[in-house]
Amino acid sequence: MMKEVRKLPPFAVGTKCRVMYNFQDLNEDSPSFDIGDVVTVLEISQPNYRWCIVALDDKQKQGKVPSAILCNYNRSPVKGFNYDFYHGRITREESEYRLKDMDVGTFLIRESIHEAALYVISINCDAGENVQHYRLKFSSPASMVTIDDELYFSNLESLIQNYKVFSNSGICSQLRKAVRCPEPKRILINHKFFAEEGWLIPLTEITSGQKLFSEGRIGDVYSGNYRGRDVSIRTGGSNAIITREALLHQASILTHLRHENIIEFIGITLNDQQDISLVTEAVSEISLLHYIHECDLNTRKEDMLVKFALDICSGMCYVSANRFIHRDLALRNIAIIGNQTAKISNFNFATEENSYAPPLHHYCIKWMAPESIKEELYTSKSDIWGFGILLWELFSSGSEPYAEISGDSILGVIEGGLRLDCPENCSPNVYHIMKDCWNALPKDRPTFVRIKELLLNLKTKIMQGQHNDIPEFQPVVNDNEVTI
Repeated sequence: MMKEVRKLPPFAVGTKCRVMYNFQDLNEDSPSFDIGDVVTVLEISQPNYRWCIVALDDKQKQGKVPSAILCNYNRSPVKGFNYDFYHGRITREESEYRLKDMDVGTFLIRESIHEAALYVISINCDAGENVQHYRLKFSSPASMVTIDDELYFSNLESLIQNYKVFSNSGICSQLRKAVRCPEPKRILINHKFFAEEGWLIPLTEITSGQKLFSEGRIGDVYSGNYRGRDVSIRTGGSNAIITREALLHQASILTHLRHENIIEFIGITLNDQQDISLVTEAVSEISLLHYIHECDLNTRKEDMLVKFALDICSGMCYVSANRFIHRDLALRNIAIIGNQTAKISNFNFATEENSYAPPLHHYCIKWMAPESIKEELYTSKSDIWGFGILLWELFSSGSEPYAEISGDSILGVIEGGLRLDCPENCSPNVYHIMKDCWNALPKDRPTFVRIKELLLNLKTKIMQGQHNDIPEFQPVVNDNEVTI
């Protein structure tokens, strides 16, 4: 006789949830709930748990809604893994070359270049050139991984440790030593990690509309609709330089970031070809760069520009406090949402502190700090340099920085001490901030927290009709930016 499995309630009482569909009870006295409402579960119906009594966070409205229209408000961020033995997306031939002349049992893990999200363990099986390749299969939940569909492990470390200790059948040799990746550590992220944490959106729940704009070799952005909500869908595009791995990495970073001045990340989609798309709150085709280009001089006032600068700086305070580096701060990567709110919208090249950072592309070079150009060194202080260039763009009506200088010459010009001139009609207060961002030594640049203080001070003086100079930044020792 089959034992009956007791169904568990979908949410615990007290859980904070988000409403996924508009809902109006047939009872006219019951309140309506809208997409995006944040509610708290007060009571769950018995015995089938199909209905919940919920209340809006402001406690002004409570009523009964179907459990199916609720999702957990707090989804866990997606975390990738840094492994010395993970070599990223390399060919079968390259893996065999890296294992050549190694001891029996030497191994590495790589991503296949022929099939997205397929990970392979390559093992040197004898003293000659016999390298065998085995697929790593990730099951549901995503943390379970197997080689032979018989032994399952909660993570790669456990799998490798098992095959190091035991001479299990199914692979050609007991694992002995990993080949370290010659490049900096790469992050292994599987799309199933997103499914496990609730970030994978079924294709049946989303519709794609017209192309809004192309980000060139970064990809394309389409309008869309998700459960009745307007969204934007970012794809890699046919000629994109952003790899599937990079899209997943960008998405994983966005799962960590929730701030009013950062574009809201909703989830990812995965089609039959294993192509990844990122779903965010709806953005228009007008970036802050285009907005500044097109608005008239009467609209482009100092108070509005300072407000935009504050929005971006607030978002970057949050990014930096969470130990991420944006690496590509520029007006083209800032969206204008709703009532003239600036939001950081592109994290195409973002990375965690102290982790692998692939080289940036040539078109970014005029926004890059000298240490980033010269040594590929990226820190929150290199983001500060980029923010200074962004400020110059903002107060220069969207002009191109160093327009008369080629990208190949920019490092020599900067190291020679040349800096961008103060934009026309830009106050000395704002230009002081720009110049502080462009100090040659990273330690002499301000933090985002300090810049935010200066901008708030300037905003107050503008509102009061004052234009006293803001004191220049004085470098401090132990400038650790971890709180806002």
